[in-house]
Amino acid sequence: MIIDERRERKIAVLIDAENVSARYIKLILDEASNYGIVTYKRLYGDFQIPSVKNWMKNLQEYAITPVFQYNYTHGKNASDSALIIDAMDILYSGNVDGFCIVTSDSDFTKLVLRLRESGMTVVGMGEQKTPPALVAACETFKFLDILYRQETKKNTAKKKQNAKKSRVQKTAAAGPALAETAETAENAENEILPSGVAAENEEKGNIPDLDEMEKEVISIIDNFAGDDGWVDLSELGDNLPKRVPGFDPRNYGCAKLRPFIEKFDSLEIRSAQNPHNAILTVIYVRVKQEASEEEEREQNSVNDAETVPEKAAEAKAAAAVKSAASGKIAESEEAPETPEEYKKEVFAGGTDGTPEAAPAETESPQEMVSKKNIESVKKLQRKRKIRKPRKTTGKKAASKDDAAGDTMGDPEKRNSPDPE
Repeated sequence: MIIDERRERKIAVLIDAENVSARYIKLILDEASNYGIVTYKRLYGDFQIPSVKNWMKNLQEYAITPVFQYNYTHGKNASDSALIIDAMDILYSGNVDGFCIVTSDSDFTKLVLRLRESGMTVVGMGEQKTPPALVAACETFKFLDILYRQETKKNTAKKKQNAKKSRVQKTAAAGPALAETAETAENAENEILPSGVAAENEEKGNIPDLDEMEKEVISIIDNFAGDDGWVDLSELGDNLPKRVPGFDPRNYGCAKLRPFIEKFDSLEIRSAQNPHNAILTVIYVRVKQEASEEEEREQNSVNDAETVPEKAAEAKAAAAVKSAASGKIAESEEAPETPEEYKKEVFAGGTDGTPEAAPAETESPQEMVSKKNIESVKKLQRKRKIRKPRKTTGKKAASKDDAAGDTMGDPEKRNSPDPE
């Protein structure tokens, strides 16, 4: 069994409770588990602050170690320093392969750079208000507010679907009056959705728009595609986060990378069977080619399709003529030709006994073969015409010879006097 090396990594999750909401706790741990086994789970903050107190109910449920740190001076965040010190201690202990820094504070940018210089995998998590410097410093960055909003939307859709099923069952048993009331309530719920979608579109933050992402995708395809222009979708997914820090297809409302790529009209996708595993399929992406090239290929294919029947018909006709000529030649081989007949055949073209002149124009091999077959047929016809009188004269000559031979051979007829 092949084990994914990424899932065998040991990850330390360090949370800045004063800059991240407690509602993201499950989402944070789920995302961190995608990169390895979480071995350190620590929460830093001053628990006298009301926003940090909300984390208290999650500590026991998710087995998180709280690190309580007083703020010694008003306006100074002492918990940031505690998190940085613990991160460096964990780094030098050599017990982990990567870090997950959960914060929206740009003060941790230098810490992230230092951890990556030591060869650590650093996954950042925060809200869209996170400064671009911290996002770019991390190997990959997850925007928690976007992911949380999508998860909430899915759960809401499931609840609505279940509620709709229950309403249908109740209205079927109750009557038409209750059915109209349920339909009115459902329409009122659907009218609320467009405003929520508009609010999501307005809160883009520092996420690149689709036009910028299309340019990055095309650039990656140009660099990693083969001679035919196709590139593996997995290779595209590995390089996109390196080009665009914080890239995640879920930021654009797509659960997977393929639906995200299908948003672009300039790209095309095809699937192929994995040669090493019949169950799996490999997905390839490339930039759509220009219409002129496609038309040229289609025209070439049409021309090939048209020439093939013509060539087949010509070959069939040549074979038929050849077979007919070979049969007639076999019949003509029974009687040998005399020198006079041979001369007639050779000099049959000219009236003065000279052979026919070769045509001045150049002929194709197929025309030459067909002409040769026609000439052979004509020769056979001439042979038959010449042989007919030869056969009759031969019989008369033979009868005269036989009669003369009988007279010479019979002694009585030989000595008998002439009747005259």
